[in-house]
Amino acid sequence: MGKFCASQGEKTAEAAPDPGNRSRILVVEDDSNIRRLNVEALRRAGYHVEGAEDGALAWSALKSATYDLVVTDYDMPTVTGVELIEKIQNAKMSLPVIMASGSFPEAAFSRSRLPMPAATLLKPYGFAELIGAVKEVLNRAINNASQAENRTQLNT
Repeated sequence: MGKFCASQGEKTAEAAPDPGNRSRILVVEDDSNIRRLNVEALRRAGYHVEGAEDGALAWSALKSATYDLVVTDYDMPTVTGVELIEKIQNAKMSLPVIMASGSFPEAAFSRSRLPMPAATLLKPYGFAELIGAVKEVLNRAINNASQAENRTQLNT
């Protein structure tokens, strides 16, 4: 099985289903089989999941609905994963993104000057790695939002 690399370091992910979790996730993958399997795995883990076959359709979905997380492939036709992250950043959406790729596209991030994704999944990865990365990134986002709320309350 593969590993996922969180922004804070590389970890092996262990995952257990969380049927109480109702986070909304958008899975963006041009390979229909991978997209279908990832959507199904995340649904079985208790998440609300929708799929998009490319970055352009994902961007349309992001403009019309609210999501807690995006899991995107790097190399896609029309709008790549990096271009999708750029659109999210330019729209000032506070939305964590997990990037899936056969190799980490560090050069693409340094050229675009975008913040790194919240985590990367190196292909091939297993469902435990996917679910583990999703749980870690969502937990980190919740903790960051809670800390920001606490700072706001202290400043008032």
